[in-house]
Amino acid sequence: LLCSSCTGLLFSRPRKSPLENDSKCGIPTGGRAECYFDCLIFSSAQGSGQLIKNLSCLQDCFSEDKSEDDYCITSLLNDVISNGLCDLADEFGYNPGPGIYDPVVKCNMTSVDSDYGFSETVIDQGTCSDETEALLMTKTCQREIMEEQGFIQNTLLQLLQNSCNHNISQFYVNFMKGNLPGARRKRNADEAQLHSR
Repeated sequence: LLCSSCTGLLFSRPRKSPLENDSKCGIPTGGRAECYFDCLIFSSAQGSGQLIKNLSCLQDCFSEDKSEDDYCITSLLNDVISNGLCDLADEFGYNPGPGIYDPVVKCNMTSVDSDYGFSETVIDQGTCSDETEALLMTKTCQREIMEEQGFIQNTLLQLLQNSCNHNISQFYVNFMKGNLPGARRKRNADEAQLHSR
């Protein structure tokens, strides 16, 4: 008798649930949309790839708390949304900016010697506040920006390059140049040579 009960358990087929519509079908159970799902993506050769067109969609992605590491991004977004980007048009009317943001305003420009042996016009005082520029020059903020998804990172870099003092842009450009594959190999070789002495 005991043996026949075991056999019944071992060889019985599990009851199949019928296929039918469920009121919770397709509804995530605790997941949520990413904060940037409401952003409009614009592809731009001038903007070096994909950019977010409606910048206000990013405001809920970063902290309003000044003590948080990503507050520097909030500060940059607030400055650009309020004050716009700089008009970087040259004497021929060419503006290297992304061309998708308003307003575009006149900024204080200056001339600096480039690494390539000519003088270039750069932003001296743009639309970024002093507070934003100070925050953007920290390694913490640099890490926050560089760890963002590609299209968000590209948008933020375009904003700071077209609205802040040229030293801010150069801080990020130098970081990116130093992290190119060839630059890393050279830097590693240089460091190995230093340690072998």
